[in-house]
Amino acid sequence: METSEKNIEVTVVFALPDKQIQISVVCRCGTRLFEALEISEINEHLKGYDNLEYGVYGFRQALDYQLHNGDRVEIYRQLILSPTETRRLRAKLRQSK
Repeated sequence: METSEKNIEVTVVFALPDKQIQISVVCRCGTRLFEALEISEINEHLKGYDNLEYGVYGFRQALDYQLHNGDRVEIYRQLILSPTETRRLRAKLRQSK
């Protein structure tokens, strides 16, 4: 995809336990995060997920955040267990073996 001074290229990603969806889109300068989501049509893959949050390169951002060329828009789903709880369960399993 080619970008010009008036266009930017961003990547929209959504990670599932078994796969990652990654869509590159070219949009106009000044595009907001919510607009990139619409352009990418990633909503097709988000059915059944509630309370999603969004970010750019690991930093949570509001839907009206203005994107820059090369940004990676990330969609965060709710965790089933917190990382702390996951570590506790793994430690408990190791002790029981």
